[in-house]
Amino acid sequence: MIQTTQAAVSRYTNGSRIPRPAVMARIQAVTGGRVTPNDFIQFERAEVNAPREEAA
Repeated sequence: MIQTTQAAVSRYTNGSRIPRPAVMARIQAVTGGRVTPNDFIQFERAEVNAPREEAA
């Protein structure tokens, strides 16, 4: 379906590896959009919402 190994899918699932853009596109297509490239980007919400420190 997405032309990759089960081991690679396992790494994508546990977050130890991020798929290449072409693989992300295939995953999105196969899942009908339920899984998107954004699902592979890990970040802390606190970092996004934290106020910026201004340079002195």
